[in-house]
Amino acid sequence: MLLKYPLPLTWKEVYDPGTGRHYYWDVASDLVSWLPPGHPRAQVGESAATIREDRHLQATDADGSEHESESGEEDEEEEKEKPPRSNEREKEREVMVRPRDRGRTKTK
Repeated sequence: MLLKYPLPLTWKEVYDPGTGRHYYWDVASDLVSWLPPGHPRAQVGESAATIREDRHLQATDADGSEHESESGEEDEEEEKEKPPRSNEREKEREVMVRPRDRGRTKTK
């Protein structure tokens, strides 16, 4: 088939062990086809791996997950917005910690 429909310079023939067939990959654009791109029935499109990655990214964006900023400015702003711990909460915390120490001997 490659004699009748030769591959353009940027295309390579690649073996897919999952299907046992060869497919054709354009290394410049990352497009693929099961038939040589010059074949009249060739359907050139994105690879399954590219589509899978795009769907995964869309799903995480739809879940409302936020991407971390490179500068870390968002994290700093969140820390500034947190109210300081009140004395009452600090006392409650101390009371909760103290019972753990009862009956234990301190070693140095």
